Amino acid sequence: MVGKTDFDFFPRSIAQSFFDDEQAIIRTGQPLIDHQEMTLDQQSGSLRHLSTSKVPLRDPAGNVIGIVGIGRDVTESRLADERIHHLATHDSLTGLANRASFSDQLNGVIARSDKDTRLAVLFIDLDHFKLVNDSLGHEVGDALLQQTAARLRDSVRPGDLVARLGGDEFVCCARTLPNWRTSMR
Repeated sequence: MVGKTDFDFFPRSIAQSFFDDEQAIIRTGQPLIDHQEMTLDQQSGSLRHLSTSKVPLRDPAGNVIGIVGIGRDVTESRLADERIHHLATHDSLTGLANRASFSDQLNGVIARSDKDTRLAVLFIDLDHFKLVNDSLGHEVGDALLQQTAARLRDSVRPGDLVARLGGDEFVCCARTLPNWRTSMR
């Protein structure tokens, strides 16, 4: 790598970003520690996540004469973190938001709402679901829950919330039209 620059390894736009960071380090003398960056792997075409640290290299008088840096590919770690977050916020059977995630999202919608915002919340409980599990087995019950989740997801608009609260309970939350009362007449 001696004698090469970022432009020899990365697409121009990414290399320019790295170069700009390095110029700022040379100008200010301030290190850049655990800077998260994304790059495109030229060979595979896949996005990779990098964590880079760069510090100024100084001469005996304290003048910045270069940069020493190290980069680590943290793609696998990042993907594992995203997977953990997904598992913590989604129902593993249906892929819908879970109770805690729905509660957080609903609270966020309410916090961002004004006095004219209208929300509709629909609670859905599958009647006699225990009978399905007991008579046809848990595989059929799971398939029913997955099908219910898919149909609910397909029946709402983008941005509406759909969640599985647990067992056979689902909930949907949608913003309604501002003049929903007059449109019902």
